[in-house]
Amino acid sequence: MKMHQQDFLALEAAIKNRFSAADRVAMWSRYVARDLGAKRFRWDLLHASGFDTRGLYAAGLNDSHIDTALRRIVPINKNSY
Repeated sequence: MKMHQQDFLALEAAIKNRFSAADRVAMWSRYVARDLGAKRFRWDLLHASGFDTRGLYAAGLNDSHIDTALRRIVPINKNSY
């Protein structure tokens, strides 16, 4: 992962402080019911968290790098949530 550890921890904190595990479970259930994908879920959480991504892009990261971090923060698999 190209993201620096401090940036990853800040991103993780922004999402997890904004949405409890129970909130994420309920949200994921609504996404599944509407046939929305995991990537959409991850990015909606990011945007709703209020995390300022400008520093990540300024550091040379792109959407793929950020999504890799989001996958680690909000893992989705058939047994998730």
